[in-house]
Amino acid sequence: MALGARAGKIAYWRMKGSRATDVVRAWTLPIASVAIGGKFLGLQSRWAVVGAVVLAVLVELAAVVIGWLEHHSGATAAEYDLAKLTDGYKVESLALLREIRDRLPGGQEK
Repeated sequence: MALGARAGKIAYWRMKGSRATDVVRAWTLPIASVAIGGKFLGLQSRWAVVGAVVLAVLVELAAVVIGWLEHHSGATAAEYDLAKLTDGYKVESLALLREIRDRLPGGQEK
């Protein structure tokens, strides 16, 4: 598999999993700020920055893993199937496309 395709899959899984980590991500910046400010509490600056970076990386990795799990469990496919049924615009558009298909010569399903 090409590198671009692999990167695309990782980005896809990350975006799918990001819904589960958005709350954590919203707190990452304040926690990182506190970690950086931890030097004023006696921590060395180096370890405060390392802690902040590690926390942000862990949250992003969690998003990728959760997205991968969601995709491979079938939840993504079920979500898309449900969206097809509940979105009025899609339902109407699909019905119209079926009607057009049926009016074309040889277009009716057998």
